[in-house]
Amino acid sequence: MECRRCGKCCIRPILKLCEVGKEDNKELEKWLTNYHCEVFKDDKFMYLRLPFTCSKLDFNVKSGTYSCKDYENRPKICQEYNCTQERMVTEVLEKFKRGELK
Repeated sequence: MECRRCGKCCIRPILKLCEVGKEDNKELEKWLTNYHCEVFKDDKFMYLRLPFTCSKLDFNVKSGTYSCKDYENRPKICQEYNCTQERMVTEVLEKFKRGELK
C-alpha cells in the first residue's frame, strides 16, 4: 500500500494486536507497562492505542503532509499499518469507550 502521508500511523495510532483468545500475556503486559496503551477488543481482535506520537514523524508545512524521517527502516508494525482501516478501528474504540465491548 502506498503511503498517503496522512500521519495516522504515527499520531496515537490504533494497532491490531492479535486475535481474541490468542493473546500473548507477556507481550500484552509489556505494552501496558512500558507504553501505557489503551487495550480494547471486539469479538474478533484485540487492539492497542498508543498514547504518543512517534518521534520520527515530520510535518511539511508547505505541502501539509506528514512523512517518516526514517521511512526505509521503520519497524514492521509501522510497515504493516493500514490507514484505510483507521475509521473502522476508531469505531471499535468508540464502542469500547461506551461500554459496548469488553
